[in-house]
Amino acid sequence: MKTGITVAAISLGLSTAPSELTAQPSNLILNYNDYYHPESAVVTQGETVTFQNPRTLPITHHHDLFFTNNTHPGHDFGSAWTHDVQFNNVGTFEFGCSRHGERGTITVLPGNGEVEPDTIDMNPGLNGNWWNGPARNGEGVQFEISDAGDGEMVLVANIYAYSPDGEQIFMIAVGSPSGDTADVEVFITEGGTWGAELGASDVIEIQWGTGRFVSESCGLIHMELSPGANFVSLGYSVLAYELQRLTNPMHSCPQEP
Repeated sequence: MKTGITVAAISLGLSTAPSELTAQPSNLILNYNDYYHPESAVVTQGETVTFQNPRTLPITHHHDLFFTNNTHPGHDFGSAWTHDVQFNNVGTFEFGCSRHGERGTITVLPGNGEVEPDTIDMNPGLNGNWWNGPARNGEGVQFEISDAGDGEMVLVANIYAYSPDGEQIFMIAVGSPSGDTADVEVFITEGGTWGAELGASDVIEIQWGTGRFVSESCGLIHMELSPGANFVSLGYSVLAYELQRLTNPMHSCPQEP
């Protein structure tokens, strides 16, 4: 992992065709035809990202810069501007132009001037909301890693996803972490009703399948969910991808249990 401050430049409002971008430095993210290219960047905690709108454009083509939930200071509409943002908190931060709708993300990984291990142990510093970025918006995981009451750690993951027929579903994964890995059983619930008519005795938990979470860093968790035979027959398949932080941790990471 690099030490010190590096600069990634993100440029807005260019009409350059993709084939003409190859001459740009590798740390430059361009915007052509109002789309980011590429749409995301990964930096180390403490690094500065330079956002740039390099061309003088008609006012109808001016771009601004904003961050979702106001996580960082943005820049007003205009042309030929440069704006530096330093990222001091670990997480994934969405930015965009409010006029034209283009979006991108900056993922900030921990940085302490030392080489990070390939993985870290599961720990409460991983608690919070995670997702796979804007391409899978509407789907995500909420982690809670805590003491089960007997001195042992337990991981509970609430998974928000969709069924093969497009219905929104909610799954619960439970397991005991061991090092950087938590093997879990995954359940799906049914039988309840909305509001005052909910009867707890009517709710049943059905084992959907199994899963595995591997904490690769404080900003990255690998997820793999495998349906059981009954749910395979209903159209479910293995779901596996990298989870990135959506919200900042309440605890420092890594945090000892």
